[in-house]
Amino acid sequence: MTRIEINLPAHLDYPPEVPKISAPPPIPTLPQVPSTPSRGWGWLFGIAAGILLVFTGMMVLFYGALRDYEDIAGKPWSSAFILFEIPDNLPVLEQYPVQVRRVHRPNPLEDDITLKLLEKVVSWERFDQPLRLSDPELLIALDLTAEKLTPLLASGRLPEPGKPEVLAGSLARDEGFWVDDVEFTVTGRLADSVSGFLFSYMLPHSSEFAHLFPDEPQTATGLLVVFNDPLMAVDYLPQNPHLAGQEPEVIADTESDKEPAAQNIDTVSTAVEESLVLPAYAGGMLLSQKLVTRISIFGLLLTALGGTLGFFSLFRILHSIRYRLLFGILAMMVARP
Repeated sequence: MTRIEINLPAHLDYPPEVPKISAPPPIPTLPQVPSTPSRGWGWLFGIAAGILLVFTGMMVLFYGALRDYEDIAGKPWSSAFILFEIPDNLPVLEQYPVQVRRVHRPNPLEDDITLKLLEKVVSWERFDQPLRLSDPELLIALDLTAEKLTPLLASGRLPEPGKPEVLAGSLARDEGFWVDDVEFTVTGRLADSVSGFLFSYMLPHSSEFAHLFPDEPQTATGLLVVFNDPLMAVDYLPQNPHLAGQEPEVIADTESDKEPAAQNIDTVSTAVEESLVLPAYAGGMLLSQKLVTRISIFGLLLTALGGTLGFFSLFRILHSIRYRLLFGILAMMVARP
């Protein structure tokens, strides 16, 4: 047997040392929450109470819907639509030709600042980009007899023929306005069940003010159709409503170098501003009564409260039976409420 000796240098001649391995850090454990199955099943009463609150809230919402339906059921023009694009297959119904213009006010009203602020904050638009929340209302002119107008009136009096007097819609303001050189005043307000005039004014004697409705682009024409049933109108409304009367994009004349570019831009913007662009139809939105609004909000609160109570009670029961899939999360919720 051969013996092998290795002579190492002095600076390498030292006994081997075993490296010290530090102990791993302790693994954090979840707080030990005592299991109380008998007390956990007591939260079944919370689930039952939550279901009861949700059911009560749904019944309150259903009652509010019934009240809202009763307010407009059988009322005249509750299913009226103003069509700015008339379909070819429109049946023979009660209908009236209409002309529309945008109203003007020389001075801003007190609530104009509020409307502009709401428009910026919530980014809510009345119809589409050309008609925003802060835009002026519309003047809708048609010819109606006193017998047709009387059921539509909610307050005030009917406009007198030949005088610049109008009826305001549900959300139209009471202040007067101008159209060209004629000043109109509001003599009454339409009922909230009248569809199509939510932000508009009705001029019921249009033939005596025909000079105020020139051809496009300042004026839009359409047809007011009173359907027998709102569901019937769905078959004749555009599926993808676009802006009726919208002109193609106007491009400044670049071939002529006689005018500066800035002047061309001003001319284009002025033409677009004067054009009256409307949606394909108006109608289908009615103002609910304040009582119906309060009932609906109360029903939503009850439903939300019942859902919160029911889920909280369900989580407590799952924790008490140590439901493995969610036990870690439930234990932390119970330990740190």
